[in-house]
Amino acid sequence: MIRLAMASMAIFAWLIFPAKAEEGKVVYNKICYFCHDVGLVGSPEIGDAEEWLRRHNKGLEKLYQNTIK
Repeated sequence: MIRLAMASMAIFAWLIFPAKAEEGKVVYNKICYFCHDVGLVGSPEIGDAEEWLRRHNKGLEKLYQNTIK
């Protein structure tokens, strides 16, 4: 249920904010930080490059699927 709420917030942010690099920090600071600053519910922390690379290597489609599960 928490992941569904997180995914809903992420999709909502994606729809509201255009995908521009300079706005990425704004989106992160409004929505993403809540989980990714502390690794809440298994989300990778923003500075954990090794974990992000491990997830990225599985493919972006898998990353997206895991986000909305």
